[in-house]
Amino acid sequence: MDNRFLPVKITEHKNKGKLGGFLSINVFPGEYCEKMKENKSSICNQCYGYYMLNRYPRLKKALRFNSEVLSTRVLTSSECKALEKKINGKKNLVGLRFNSIGELINDYHVLNLQNIAYEIDPVIPITLWTKRPDLLFKVLDKPLFKVVQSHKILNQFLFPEDCDDRVQHTFNVFDDETKMKDAMDFVELCDRKCIECHGKCNECMICYSHIDSTEPRYAIFELTKRAQRKKAKTNICPECQSDKVEPSWGTTGYMQCNNCGKEY
Repeated sequence: MDNRFLPVKITEHKNKGKLGGFLSINVFPGEYCEKMKENKSSICNQCYGYYMLNRYPRLKKALRFNSEVLSTRVLTSSECKALEKKINGKKNLVGLRFNSIGELINDYHVLNLQNIAYEIDPVIPITLWTKRPDLLFKVLDKPLFKVVQSHKILNQFLFPEDCDDRVQHTFNVFDDETKMKDAMDFVELCDRKCIECHGKCNECMICYSHIDSTEPRYAIFELTKRAQRKKAKTNICPECQSDKVEPSWGTTGYMQCNNCGKEY
């Protein structure tokens, strides 16, 4: 079914991007996101979602639409089945992500995600990223999707074992590589598991494996785009040999030359 006729707009990610092969259901960054963004110590202060919305006006319109629908009423069974048909019918689908942009809004939003997940083929992994586990678990006793809890504060981390048992992993963002490496060393000294995110979800899949209570729980670490650009200053463009390169804003995991425009 064409996205124009769906009750909720589904984002299809480019194959060479971070979420290549994935679909996602997202919402516009709302009141919670705006308040978090004002806090300079928050990871939301460097949110890539705002960049994406400013770059792609149609995406902004679609996510405003999603926010309105998902937060004001419960989707009907037929509406959930229409989404199921679109998602289950996607060839070579790697997985489904809830909230690659945006955050949980209210009880309606949580219930709608649960009802959508209920309709999806169980072979398709589904994961929600959230900074609001309190809202999530107030509404749901047993989510039908994997939960990754994002730490709200930059350059700090959470052990997943210190979170609700229904949280599988934590996602921790740093803008200082030295601090991040020190934190990862500490996690390992505590005999806990951690991994650095390199923006290639379809190759890693730790965040997207199916719900399994015996699965190891990971503290996942990632550098901000700004920190990645700073680190990239030593890179050289293979096309023109310029050192004016930075991580591509359009394609995660790729570099882009600001001199000749080559993406590699």
